[in-house]
Amino acid sequence: MIVLQLDGSAIAIARVDGVVYAFDNTCPHRGGELGRGDLLGYLVHCPLHAWCFDVRSGVAVYPRGACMARYAAIETNGRISIQKLPEQRSDTK
Repeated sequence: MIVLQLDGSAIAIARVDGVVYAFDNTCPHRGGELGRGDLLGYLVHCPLHAWCFDVRSGVAVYPRGACMARYAAIETNGRISIQKLPEQRSDTK
């Protein structure tokens, strides 16, 4: 994973099975840097408290009900374009 700054926001970029995913680098729980966490398959784990999110959907595997902000990532000729997606509601804090 890499982390980029875009318009004052830190965005993590990950490639899994040849597909690029982009998401907010900040965990919705306590602000851990997701880009510094572990990426195991499609699951990114926050380095602070092990909250675990699916990079494809932004939905948490643990704890249920949490979501991370995601971006649409489109790769064309080696360049990645991203656009923020509508936020999903997180029921867990």
